[in-house]
Amino acid sequence: MGSESISGDDEGTPYVLLLQGINVGGHSRLPMTVLRDILTGLGFSQARTYLQSGNAVVTTSLTAAQVAAAAEKALGEALSRDVGVVVRTAAQLVGVVEHAPFDPAVDPTTKHVMFLRQASDAEKLGILPRETMGSEHYWVSGTHVYLYLPSGMGRSKLSAWVTRRLAGTGSTARNWNTVLALRDMTSGRR
Repeated sequence: MGSESISGDDEGTPYVLLLQGINVGGHSRLPMTVLRDILTGLGFSQARTYLQSGNAVVTTSLTAAQVAAAAEKALGEALSRDVGVVVRTAAQLVGVVEHAPFDPAVDPTTKHVMFLRQASDAEKLGILPRETMGSEHYWVSGTHVYLYLPSGMGRSKLSAWVTRRLAGTGSTARNWNTVLALRDMTSGRR
C-alpha cells in the first residue's frame, strides 16, 4: 500500500469513516475487503465496513483529523485518485441521531443526513426559495444537514440543490438507516 502503520490501539476512540463517491452508480469501485485491508494496514483496530458504499468503522488513539488525513492518503495511493473522507466519533454519531429534527414515525427512507467537514460549509446553502421545496425540508445543525425527502433522494429537487451548493466542500450524504446502523456499530450496539 505504501502507507506505514500509524496506530494500533484497541482502547482508542471508535470512529466512523464516510468515504465520498465510492461505489455510486457503478463508478469508483472499491471492494469493502480492500477498504478493510487499507484501514487495517494503517494500524486501525477493529476495521469493519457497512454496505458497499464506503462506510467503515475503526478504533484508534488518533484524532479525527489524523484519521481522515491518513485514510485519504492511503486511499489516494491505492486508488490513484483523491477520495474524500468525513470522520465522526461514536459520540458525534449518537448526537446526530438524538438531535435529528425528523418525526420518528416518518418512514426512515425519506430521511437523510449530509455530513460536512466544517460548519462553515453550511453557509454555502444560503436561502432556498420555499416554493422550490414543496413538501421537502432541510435543517442545518453544525456540521450536519438533515434532509426530509418524501419522494426519495433520486427525484428530489431539494437534494440536487443542496448537492450543487455543497459541491467541493467535502460533504457526503447517508440515508437514515445507514446513519442508525453506523451509530450502532460505533457504540457497540451491534
